[in-house]
Amino acid sequence: MYYPISFQHQGIYGRTKKVSYPTKSLNKRHIAKFLKKVQAFQKKVKGKIWVGEFSSVRWAPKKSSYNYLKDVLDIFEKNKWDWSYHAFREADAWSLEHGGNQADTTRSPTPTDRQKLIMKYFKRNSL
Repeated sequence: MYYPISFQHQGIYGRTKKVSYPTKSLNKRHIAKFLKKVQAFQKKVKGKIWVGEFSSVRWAPKKSSYNYLKDVLDIFEKNKWDWSYHAFREADAWSLEHGGNQADTTRSPTPTDRQKLIMKYFKRNSL
């Protein structure tokens, strides 16, 4: 789930940087509306939904990445969708262990706010 790509991939492949979240035209309500087709499909087939990848670049302005992750996780959980975060130690752009400075490629010595958020949601789903 890489919607909107302009937010999630900002500063990568020549895309514009400094795309904030939320805004008047891009917010939780907007994302929930985008995902209505998935909800309809789930209802139609009476099946499980698995969001195989989702993320946000760590250098999004201010707390934009945190806010985006919280909103999409709320939507996934509300709909009882399973999910996997992209990506653990694959690319530092989406790393939960790195801070918000794009030029800094070292892991933070303490958990980031994004890492704490994801861990909080993981705990909701522990067996």
